[in-house]
Amino acid sequence: FTYTMLLREVVAGGRHLGEPYFSFLLSMFGVVREILEQGGRDRAFRRVDPLLTHLGIVGSLVFFLATAPARERWIASRRLPVRRPATGDYVRHIKEMVVRGIAAPLAGRPAPREKR
Repeated sequence: FTYTMLLREVVAGGRHLGEPYFSFLLSMFGVVREILEQGGRDRAFRRVDPLLTHLGIVGSLVFFLATAPARERWIASRRLPVRRPATGDYVRHIKEMVVRGIAAPLAGRPAPREKR
């Protein structure tokens, strides 16, 4: 199963996503939920929705990996005038965004208010 196939299958409703793949995705959600719960107990993280956090992380990574061939063509043809992003750089970028986004407020500073 490639990332592109996974993305196509999920977008199509996941009817043909076999039990082993669903179990794997569910186990990844469990890991994210456990990390968020532990971070909450330790007061390192603020309370966030574990499913939305999981979807933000996994969705972003799967999309990055699945779009690599198109991105490579566009960069090579200079239609996308950027340097080729390394997977490790992208993973570090996502990690920093997520950790900063869920970090508990510093002592004495109120949490940022969500704009609605």
